[in-house]
Amino acid sequence: MDNISNFDKLIINLSSNEKKELLEKMEMTFEISQESLSADDDVIDSEFQTFQQEYDSLNFLQKVYIFLQSLIKQKDIPSVLKDHKVNLLRKKYFGDSELADFKNGLLNQTFYDELMKLKEPCRFFRTPLQKIFSYENKQDFYAFLGGIILPELQQELLAKTDPWEIEKKDMEIEVSYIKSEIDSFFELKMDSVSDLDCSIMNEACQSLYGLHLLSSFELKTITSCYNTVIPETGKVCRIEDVQEKLLELSGILRSLNKPPTIRAMESLFLYSMDNDELKESLNRQMAVADTFLSTIRDFNKKVPLENLVKVLSANLGKNSKNPPIVEDWFRNYRKFWDSRVNRMYSFFVNERKKNDFEKELCALLNVRYIKPVEKYSRNYYFEGSPALYEKSLAFVQIFMMEIYPNRLYTPLMTISREGEFYKKGNRTEFDKFLNYIGLLDKKLANILHMIHGKGYLGEKVIQAAVEKEEVKEKVIGDALEQVDYEIVSLLDGFLSHMRMLNKITHGIVIGDGGSYDTLSNISSIGGKSNNELKESFKMISVIINKIVKYINEMKILEEKKL
Repeated sequence: MDNISNFDKLIINLSSNEKKELLEKMEMTFEISQESLSADDDVIDSEFQTFQQEYDSLNFLQKVYIFLQSLIKQKDIPSVLKDHKVNLLRKKYFGDSELADFKNGLLNQTFYDELMKLKEPCRFFRTPLQKIFSYENKQDFYAFLGGIILPELQQELLAKTDPWEIEKKDMEIEVSYIKSEIDSFFELKMDSVSDLDCSIMNEACQSLYGLHLLSSFELKTITSCYNTVIPETGKVCRIEDVQEKLLELSGILRSLNKPPTIRAMESLFLYSMDNDELKESLNRQMAVADTFLSTIRDFNKKVPLENLVKVLSANLGKNSKNPPIVEDWFRNYRKFWDSRVNRMYSFFVNERKKNDFEKELCALLNVRYIKPVEKYSRNYYFEGSPALYEKSLAFVQIFMMEIYPNRLYTPLMTISREGEFYKKGNRTEFDKFLNYIGLLDKKLANILHMIHGKGYLGEKVIQAAVEKEEVKEKVIGDALEQVDYEIVSLLDGFLSHMRMLNKITHGIVIGDGGSYDTLSNISSIGGKSNNELKESFKMISVIINKIVKYINEMKILEEKKL
């Protein structure tokens, strides 16, 4: 299929047994702490939420105290009660904390230092998380995650929705029956996914998505507001300049009530890493991840962010902003597999048509098969490496090596030497075709040189050998595109001249006086071998007509985007 997905690369390069063995070893080696990343005491008690209920719950002496404070401070009772609750909140959560200057509503250097401890964890998680939650990779990753946590489901889907596997059981099976069998099985397996499975998967996705939101949060929107320096205190920041951003960050941090499980974390790194030194790299990533998750957990314990904003702004109504919720896992999982099943089936049908065309032509030409061009075939350089015109180029090669010299050369040369065309234009076009054959031989040789040995593609393959897998695939893929550009030019020229020859030979055989007519000496050409020669003209006319149809249809099928 075109544009092979990361999901397919991973399941190809990492077999089920290898993956199972690797994950089991990881679970024996590592244990990701499942302690909540958000602090339990970061939830505001209801006693700090409403004024009227709180005032009614006060005893007589407390009400007298509030009343006297309102007289002294010349504030109404609700305002005094609010100040009282803010003060209680400060004492409960902050005590002698140096995070802020609570009297003046300033965030201190200590808070800045604590906030900067999140910088490295955010940097570490940012790239892999941005990759999996990007628009183009999200469904792909959800499917991969499903394969890690629900491996049996993935194995069944891979095996039972593969049209080639179904065809192996009956090589004469109709493609429509294959599609019906695949669709029925697909619906059955989708219906078998339980609510519990969906809940487990959604929790895994949400834990990773919370980390994604945190790692994508721009800490500098807060730290850049530290633009005032107070002697003996250091840099400070006014709460009103950053309170909205702090509440946004607080909402993200509070959503991290469940850290990613070891399987979810393994999926993240397996999906994002190259296959080179996979085991060692995964070990390192998991160890670092556990350390940085602890850093996030420690920050939440030391800095109850929402309460800090409430106290500094003296506003108990300031609440954390609810972060976005991750998209439903099952909906994305089903979309991915539905798309994959349909694309694979379309690819299968397309390949079957190619093979059927090839078998039909081989039977006519009496050749066993059309041998692919060496080093120019699909998946030759890496899984998913293109060879857009694999079959078309292979045919041109066998045409020049076998078909033209063995089947066409003798009768065409007889026409060239002895044939007397009724129409001068037919002779001109016939000679043009013969001249083209010489040029075609050179053009084909140039393309084969590009592909083999020290040619353009060969040099790029050597250069890419020392690169990482992703870079290697890009270099070779770009080089193959350049080769395809040259091939399509050759194929267009070949098809154009074969169409012209098809008209000429058809005119010779039919001789109906049209724009392409027969030979004036058709009854005598070849002397005693005239009848045999006329039969050979009929045969090459059929062959050339079939070749034109084959190349035309094959080129369309090869260029079809699937």
